Amino acid sequence: MIDENNSGFPQANVAAIEDYGIIGDCRAAALVSRSGSIDWLCWPRFDKSSIFAALLDRDRGGHWSITPVVLDRIERQYLPDSNVLQTRFSSSTGTAVLTDLMPVASELFRQPMLLPDHEIIRRVECTSGEVQIDIAFVPRSEYGLKPVQIREAGELGLRMEVGRGVYWLRAGVPLRLRDGG
Repeated sequence: MIDENNSGFPQANVAAIEDYGIIGDCRAAALVSRSGSIDWLCWPRFDKSSIFAALLDRDRGGHWSITPVVLDRIERQYLPDSNVLQTRFSSSTGTAVLTDLMPVASELFRQPMLLPDHEIIRRVECTSGEVQIDIAFVPRSEYGLKPVQIREAGELGLRMEVGRGVYWLRAGVPLRLRDGG
């Protein structure tokens, strides 16, 4: 469920720890709530500061939620023999499946290709009926102490500079900033 605090940014309701799934690539890990919100992620590695820390501070920590507006039932599973988390959202109007993963590739595989060093893939697919989805991407730097400047980069998506790193948010649909970022 999503609500708003006095900052005007949508905020994810933080779940109990047992309601989180984990995705990772052996260098970073994200906690994904049953409602489809990444509430914890130190990025790009475990030993760096968080980019999403709603688990620690719901109002200022930052999160990335992909959540149906109307929700009756949630089912979760990891695909067999994998670190791929699937969350099925069902309501009276339809069903949608959110798939979350961090791909892992060996250095030998990566050498001849131009691949991101770290990547989170989140895919939501309506599998029956109609499902209205609310997406909130609210990154925060340094465990929620600093907002992240987000810029539109045309077909490349959205660009964020955090410390010495540059992060990108890309999608299969055009992305636009809302309410000043």
